[in-house]
Amino acid sequence: MYRICVLYTEGLRLSMQTTQRSPSWMVSKNFKASEVCCKHCGVMGMKLDFIALIQEFRDYLGSPVVITSGYRCNLHPSEVSKPSGKIGRHRLGVAMDFHSPGMSLKDLYSKVEAFGKFLGVGVSVSGGFIHCDQREKKARWQYDKSGRDIPWNGEWSALK
Repeated sequence: MYRICVLYTEGLRLSMQTTQRSPSWMVSKNFKASEVCCKHCGVMGMKLDFIALIQEFRDYLGSPVVITSGYRCNLHPSEVSKPSGKIGRHRLGVAMDFHSPGMSLKDLYSKVEAFGKFLGVGVSVSGGFIHCDQREKKARWQYDKSGRDIPWNGEWSALK
C-alpha cells in the first residue's frame, strides 16, 4: 500500500489529506500513483498541477512516458546525498525523470523543447533519461557519467 498525501489550496488555506491507496490508483488518465510517488517510502508528494502538466505532455507526445523518478521525500537516498541545505525539484514535487519506449533520447528531447512548458531540462545520455521540472527561469544541463549535472547550452550536438 502507498500512503497518498495530497496538498491542495482553497484560496489561501492549505489542506492536506492522507489516505491509503493501492499503487495502481490512477492520479491522471495515464499515470498511476506508483509512478509519481517516492520510490523510497511511497509518499505521494507530487504537486497536482505538475501531475496535470506531465499528463498534458503525455497527451502531446502521443506515446507512453515511463517515469523513473517522480517525487522524492527528504530521506530518499538521492536527496540525502545532496549538499546541506540544497532542496531538489523532485523533493518539491515538481520534477520527473523519464524516457519513452521506442523513442530515441534525441527525439524525446526535441519533443520536450517543442512542448515548451518545462523550464528545467536535463539530459542523461548514459542514463537514458530526461529530467523535466518547473522553475522560475529556463535552465539546461547534462548529467555526466557519475550523475553530476553540468551546464549545457541545449544544443544536442554539444552533448558529451
